[in-house]
Amino acid sequence: MRRAGCALLLAILSLSCVTYERGTFAALSTTQPPIPMTTVAEQVEGRACGSLFEAPLPRAVDDAIKRAQGANALVEARYGMENLCMVVRGRAVRIH
Repeated sequence: MRRAGCALLLAILSLSCVTYERGTFAALSTTQPPIPMTTVAEQVEGRACGSLFEAPLPRAVDDAIKRAQGANALVEARYGMENLCMVVRGRAVRIH
């Protein structure tokens, strides 16, 4: 009985280590890129609620950018989960 319990535990743990690609980023940088940009809004927030299998991060980024008229990118962005929603906050900019 003890062996069966250990085998079941091992099977459950191995299933929890599965990884898969969630999406891609158009650009990432650890510093502000040296390109001309104008700040449209100092702080915007975007949300994507619902299924985590429907690419919530890109949907949350799109939502944040849409909230700042004229913006086409986010900089200094942070993201996380709140109440089953992916939330992105950052500075909305217009890249020229």
